[in-house]
Amino acid sequence: PEATEAQRAVYKYAKELDEDNNKVSEATHRQALKAVGGNDEALVDLVKTLGFYCQIAFVLNAFEITPKNTPPVF
Repeated sequence: PEATEAQRAVYKYAKELDEDNNKVSEATHRQALKAVGGNDEALVDLVKTLGFYCQIAFVLNAFEITPKNTPPVF
């Protein structure tokens, strides 16, 4: 299925934040803010969630932790 406009905005925000020295353009920020309903707290929650995922990935990668014999989640 095709991603919604809001989903694309959130993806672009995450990608810019990860790739561009941890910064996003003003235009991307506005699009992401609109995608989460114009709520600053919701955008902060999105950034925190992205950060948590990065922290988990760092630990898993640093210690080469991989799932063993686990069925797919989806």
